[in-house]
Amino acid sequence: MRGNLRPISFFLFTLLVFALFPISQVSATVQASAESRPPFTPEEWVKENTPVFGPSGSGFDAYAAYNPAVVYHNGRFYMFYRAQASPGGISYIGMATSEDGLSWQRRSTPAISPTESYESRGCEDPRVVKIDNVFWMTYTAYDGSTARQALARSTDLENWEKVGVVFQTWSKSGAIVPEKINGRYWMYLETDPGGGDLYYATSTDLLHWTMGGVVLRRRAGYFDSLTIEPGPPPVVLDHGILLIYNSLDAPLGSGGALRSGWVIFSKDDPTKIVARCERPFLQPELTWERSGQVPDCVFSEGLVRVENMWYLYYGAADMHIGLARAPVRERTAILSVDTYDEWAAGYLSGSAVLRQYGGIRLLGLDPVGWWKFDDGSGLTATDSGSGGNSGTVINASWTSGKVGGALDFVRASESRVEVGDVLEGFSGLSIVAWIYPRSKPHNGEIVKKDLVYLLRVNESQLGTTAFMVWDSSGTKYTLEVPDDSFPNNSWSMIAATWDGSMMRIYRDNAVKLGERNASFGRLNSSPNALTIGNQPGGGEGFEGLIDEVMIFSRALSEEEIAMIYSGVPAGTSGGWSSGWMDLGEARTVREVEVEASLSSGENVRVAVLTSSDGQSVRENTGWRPVSNGVTKIPLSLAPARFVRVDLTLSTESSAYSPTVYRFALYGEPTVAPDNTPPASFSLLGPENGSEPSQSPLLEWQASSDESGILHYEVWVNGVNIENVTSTSYQTSLENGCYEWWVVAVDMFGNRRESTGRHVFYLGGRPSFSLSVSPVSAQISPGQQAQFSISVVHTAGIMVAVSLSASGLPPGATATFSPASGTPPFSSVLTISTAAASPPGTYRIAVSASGGGV
Repeated sequence: MRGNLRPISFFLFTLLVFALFPISQVSATVQASAESRPPFTPEEWVKENTPVFGPSGSGFDAYAAYNPAVVYHNGRFYMFYRAQASPGGISYIGMATSEDGLSWQRRSTPAISPTESYESRGCEDPRVVKIDNVFWMTYTAYDGSTARQALARSTDLENWEKVGVVFQTWSKSGAIVPEKINGRYWMYLETDPGGGDLYYATSTDLLHWTMGGVVLRRRAGYFDSLTIEPGPPPVVLDHGILLIYNSLDAPLGSGGALRSGWVIFSKDDPTKIVARCERPFLQPELTWERSGQVPDCVFSEGLVRVENMWYLYYGAADMHIGLARAPVRERTAILSVDTYDEWAAGYLSGSAVLRQYGGIRLLGLDPVGWWKFDDGSGLTATDSGSGGNSGTVINASWTSGKVGGALDFVRASESRVEVGDVLEGFSGLSIVAWIYPRSKPHNGEIVKKDLVYLLRVNESQLGTTAFMVWDSSGTKYTLEVPDDSFPNNSWSMIAATWDGSMMRIYRDNAVKLGERNASFGRLNSSPNALTIGNQPGGGEGFEGLIDEVMIFSRALSEEEIAMIYSGVPAGTSGGWSSGWMDLGEARTVREVEVEASLSSGENVRVAVLTSSDGQSVRENTGWRPVSNGVTKIPLSLAPARFVRVDLTLSTESSAYSPTVYRFALYGEPTVAPDNTPPASFSLLGPENGSEPSQSPLLEWQASSDESGILHYEVWVNGVNIENVTSTSYQTSLENGCYEWWVVAVDMFGNRRESTGRHVFYLGGRPSFSLSVSPVSAQISPGQQAQFSISVVHTAGIMVAVSLSASGLPPGATATFSPASGTPPFSSVLTISTAAASPPGTYRIAVSASGGGV
């Protein structure tokens, strides 16, 4: 039978190169959605100046009452709070009720007490959510060593049944989404005793839960860089899930502060991020928020909506309970404008915005230090701020300034004003000054309190103007901009701000020159003296004139900086008019909506006027009072082409600042939808095929259409890792091969992807070699041959490699065992021929591919 054997092949193996892109580990995923804003404006939250609830002085809550869950049910507020009878004592969950959310009636006995072994050291930090007709409470059960997520339930908020612990491992702060999504209930929670990233769990019956993975990661350099912990139960929006969360950037007591931010998850997939805040909207500022069992701590845990107002209850310093309120912002496509004559584009549900305005405020200056240098003579520079810290003038001469008088500082004479060891430890900061430099010598100090803050020109002879702040651990943060932003022999106003998260430098009319992250709780304290124009004792003098030096214990807004530059004085009353607005044709204005922030003694009134010719008034509404929050005023004016809005703002004291955040005129919904995607844009760097030495900064350039770009989605290896508003994003990636691109999203949900996609290799392009033994074989039809494959990594990043073969005879197959692996590894190639395979000599190519090679 030997004569019937037909030689089929003589195999020669060669290595081929393919470009494939593996999916590498990146940070938390992001999914695009139209719902990319929270149902509130972060700047609109207004706190009560004093706690709304606190310890009773006796009984189970004698020492502390904090971290509350709040439910609004049948017209009444129900509060469940963490209570302690003594410092560090066992925790109970107390109960109180209120008719208005401000005045509370306390129950004399706890709603939940530690009765089980798993909660022997306390029941802590409740959250309550209503699902169908049952109220579910999550709370932390602590046995002295391990915190575990526990559950209780009630049908009337008065009588509670304990269900037990959810997980036997360390877990706490569970916040349950109040409805099923994709057939499951969802909970966001913390799972690490040392803090860390945010996790999720799921359940089909609310009793039995399965732990999932990470859904929200910490961000280096942000307020949430150390730990992320859920706040109140999430709020389900039309296209997303809003979660308020609490975060630390450093350990409490070591310069860290506990603040509140927000994130929106997809309603289609609650593990995917739609949008995330860049900075906190709530942080410790008031004395009772910064001092207590835990310093510098606001911990949001109870959120309820009453009509068109949000009530957010939070624990303060683990001692008291505070309240912040903000108007509900629920329109899904509102366009905010910063100018006073811009049309709103696009369709809004219900009615159309004819015009909308923002940023109207009665300026009330509250500097803690204000040296006007108007004294004119003598050795004292008077402080006109609230601190009363006048300074001693040393070798500086009085002269005319930008506003009244000024001081002339000569470096060679060691000129300076020494104020003393004052103005430190703030949770925010602004420094404003008019400067007239004749030259810019090395380290020319404008204002300096060493190891706390300083503002100088020509930093270390680098030709930059530098703003520095130090946190309470002594870590320094520096922001630099070019010195030529403040030219010699002319007056410029410089303003430097720090808001607890970001540092910024401005010139003149609030022109922002630069910014950087600087997230920490409060400024350092140091015995070094505050000095203007030099450092204590001299040696780093400014050369030129300085006038109107102001220091604030908060970050000024750009509007306030612009008003200071314009010379608008602080006052107790003022008015503003939009001027006649041409609507193009006679239109009916149905409603005016005003959003204001008012405290006691502050007033805002609004009047709407119409005209046929844009000159003379035809009819008007008269003055209408505006309330704190959102005021909607129906109008019954006849159709008119020209409309004008007038506002008056007044206060009993110039230290206060009534504010109109924005107002809008509404007409019939005749504005057409905007379906135009954002304008095209392109990627800049890293360039395609590059090999960066460290995790790169992704950069692109773009322009927008008339709707404006809301944000950019940053995509890496098919995962949307973050949404940003700037045209760059600093990655934090491990070594690997990455493909990246960007998607622009405008205010109406229209999307456009960047032109092209770029690939880069972090850690070097991978290289590996492949060998085959034996290199040839002779087999008959219907038989098999086996070969040993060896793959060795030679350079670059380490990636998984897949094996494949090509050039086989007709009817033959090739299998690898294993078919992939991370070099070095070995595999066995089996080639099986068919009985009908034609004889011949075949060159078989074996390829190993991975990591783009």
